[in-house]
Amino acid sequence: GHYGRGTQFSTMFVRRAGAVFRALNSVRFAATEAKEAASSNLRLSFAAPHQAFYTKEGVEMVTVPGESGVFGILPNHVPTVAKLQPGVIVVKEKEGVEKRFFVSSGFAIISPKNELTINAVEAVPVENIDKDLARKGLDEYSAKLASATTDLDKARAQIGVDVHRALAAAAGV
Repeated sequence: GHYGRGTQFSTMFVRRAGAVFRALNSVRFAATEAKEAASSNLRLSFAAPHQAFYTKEGVEMVTVPGESGVFGILPNHVPTVAKLQPGVIVVKEKEGVEKRFFVSSGFAIISPKNELTINAVEAVPVENIDKDLARKGLDEYSAKLASATTDLDKARAQIGVDVHRALAAAAGV
């Protein structure tokens, strides 16, 4: 009889100890995972048809001109798909360096695991914008809008005005 009780006690102890160790490991794993997620950077991929600006590069924050307004994206942002309107994307790189890009339109896709993909129809670094051409384009499309007679011509001219107005604003015109 004495041998049976010891085995029963040993088995019970091993089961309980195993459960305690599993619980501790899962708490440790969850804490490690949360720490890694909180400390990790946003991985940015940003391209236009003619050029890739970032390819899965770690950045601190990205601000985009969404259709419903300008918004910032930090690590652990809720997964989202946002249509972009003409405006400026601001990329805050490590050590606070900021780079600014004008985009005409496109999409920003925020996926799980801190990945942000921006596909722009047209994109250019803000410092490369020709202020005179931006102003000239705005004047031309404003004149086209004023003289447009069909709905299609008005729509085309309005898109030109919107893009060139945002382009001129990005260039500081």
